[in-house]
Amino acid sequence: MKSNRTEQARLKELNSYHILDTPYERDFDNITKLIASICETPIATVTLVDQNREWFKSTIGLQERENDRTIAFCAKAILSEGVMVIPDALQDPDFSSNPMVYGYPNIRFYAGVPLVSPKGHALGTLAVKDYRPRKLTSLQLESLKILADQVMVQLELRRQNIQLADLLKQRDQFSKKLSLQTEQSGKERDFLGALLDSLSEGIVACDDNGKISLFNHATRALHGINEEKLPPDQWASYYDLYLADGKTLMSKDQVPLFRAFIGEKVTEEELVIAPNHAPQRIVICNGQAILSKEGKKLGAVVAMRDITEQKAKESAFAKSEAKFSAIFNQSYLFQGLMDMCGTVIDVNNHALEACGYKRHEQIGKKFWETSWWIHQPQISAHIKELVLKSLEGEVINAFSDYHIASGECRKTEFVITPIRDVTGKITYLLVSGQDVTERKKSELELNRMNRALRLLSSSNELLIRTKNEANLLKELCELVVNIGGYEMAWVG
Repeated sequence: MKSNRTEQARLKELNSYHILDTPYERDFDNITKLIASICETPIATVTLVDQNREWFKSTIGLQERENDRTIAFCAKAILSEGVMVIPDALQDPDFSSNPMVYGYPNIRFYAGVPLVSPKGHALGTLAVKDYRPRKLTSLQLESLKILADQVMVQLELRRQNIQLADLLKQRDQFSKKLSLQTEQSGKERDFLGALLDSLSEGIVACDDNGKISLFNHATRALHGINEEKLPPDQWASYYDLYLADGKTLMSKDQVPLFRAFIGEKVTEEELVIAPNHAPQRIVICNGQAILSKEGKKLGAVVAMRDITEQKAKESAFAKSEAKFSAIFNQSYLFQGLMDMCGTVIDVNNHALEACGYKRHEQIGKKFWETSWWIHQPQISAHIKELVLKSLEGEVINAFSDYHIASGECRKTEFVITPIRDVTGKITYLLVSGQDVTERKKSELELNRMNRALRLLSSSNELLIRTKNEANLLKELCELVVNIGGYEMAWVG
């Protein structure tokens, strides 16, 4: 059991995301839909474990949005180092007497991966559940881990957006204050200094002579040194200012504050602060000249936003995409990837080998114009309609005929899922499907046999209770039409 101090730190970290008791959001719902499809489970949840409850940010297969923490599977899963799998809850000593096992919703199988924050706190889980005992394949387990990483990316993006809104609000407040005349009273200067030091953005300014005149607390923290009233040609070497490659020392003309001083508007300029005594920091700079009401230049100011952690997250996301690519090519499902125009950019080996097509024959075509659909124009038009809906952000579940290389028409069930980048923008469409031809044939045969048995039973009953031959033949014809599914019947 975690110590109370550790648990309090975990709850504080959870609350910093400002996500509890918020409405459903598409980005999280898409992840639960995708993992439920991959793992073939009726239930999937993005679960956050609060002080006395587990709360579902997204859920597939459940109506309620929270449970008491004392009976929550996920409350135990956050204590595990990796995936917690319970193949049969009735056989598990920790859960066999759980009311969610022997009562609604009758959980028998559970698998969950902790959602671990950058500070190492397990905030909740990405979990799948089933009403029957079962196991997951290694591919499904790896998918669960990868999509749990995606949930954390979404949580971090959401928190960053909230923080960015606060930063922009702070910057607007600062800009208003900075437009005041430089001839302010000592009290006003003290207030401005305190305000600047309270900002999380670094603020640096120079006077009308090009000498550093303002260096707030956040800027000192970024550089690890105090300001010096140095001329512009010494700024880069003294303050360790490098280009975005982190290796090339800036020239005077490349330093954002100097560019702002000579009248250039600096927008979203990336640079690296690389002191010898501390780790490199990556920052984004925005700046401009400061002018009086009369248009006289009073100096220049630059605001610096530290994006080091954001860059690290983007790198982690890129690695996650690489893992996704490996799973894509090893999947037992038919899978394909489309760009934002609906053009096929990749098809996995299983989809090609099972259907007898070559990769180069399908890559570069619109998905609805590939060999699977093009033989029937009506089906091709329907597939195009489904792709366009998915490009709007909708997860599509569909059933359709398709053709393999031999010309045989078969049947498939598939899902089209929008894939988003770290900003939430849709960048690709993932198609996952499987052949259901034999299953559909079995269903039709079963229906036919059921009709035949019903017809035989009803005919026997009719023979026993009907005395008049004419009525017997008439009612027998009616049975053939009503139960057998025929349009007409007669006795010749």
